[in-house]
Amino acid sequence: MVKKEVSKKQLLETAISAAKAAGKFLIKKQKTAKVKVRKNPWDFALDADIQAEKLIKKIIKNKFPDHSFLAEESKFEDHKGDYVWVIDPIDGTLNYANKIPLFSVSIAVLSKEELLAGVILAPMQKEIFYAVKGKGAFLNGKKIHVNKNKDKENILISGSPKNWFKTYKKVNLALTRYFRCSSLELAYVACGRFAARIKTSSLKDPFGSAAGALLIEEAGGVFTDLKGGGWKMNTNAYLASNKATHKKLFSIFKKSKNSCSYHIKTKYQE
Repeated sequence: MVKKEVSKKQLLETAISAAKAAGKFLIKKQKTAKVKVRKNPWDFALDADIQAEKLIKKIIKNKFPDHSFLAEESKFEDHKGDYVWVIDPIDGTLNYANKIPLFSVSIAVLSKEELLAGVILAPMQKEIFYAVKGKGAFLNGKKIHVNKNKDKENILISGSPKNWFKTYKKVNLALTRYFRCSSLELAYVACGRFAARIKTSSLKDPFGSAAGALLIEEAGGVFTDLKGGGWKMNTNAYLASNKATHKKLFSIFKKSKNSCSYHIKTKYQE
């Protein structure tokens, strides 16, 4: 039996539905959320993470029972099917746990390693970013684009300046912002609020970058790892930018990456 190909529209509608349901749940749950799993001294999962992930997967499974998942709180599930959903139920768990409104729900779906659709929901801001391969990127229904800022001394960049000490003469670190919510920062690049988002840590984080990578590309920007390749499941360090400054920033941060290796062993992991 030949499997019927799923339309990108169906994938997007399901991702939006799942993200909205999770966002609604997270707002209600925030006051009573408790640590459920302590991964290490600085990284943990709340009961809200686990419950939101189950809710998202249930909605997707109801629509596409044969699809598989790569989800942050159950990442070791099989994810080798024709369609794989990459899920971060709460990106910015530390923010969420401390009642800081900078957290998001990130959902992306790919087939044969090609990103097809992605959604990033910021529940507290009531903003939903989404993109479909070849159809553009949107915020609350309106098309978005990366900005056109070119001056690397005056552009707003997101990421942690703690590991950029070698770049201070080439990039104005006073203009950096770090939410500890990578998907939301990537969404802000896509809609032009940031010119770029830098990640120099070697920790793999497909959950926080999958939807954002597609958003940026569909908004006219560029997403590459620090070797110049596109987004993959095993992408770790990356540069996501407005395209106008990509070559300059790529050169700066590629050269500085080795000098930032101490970041991997500190509590400031992403």
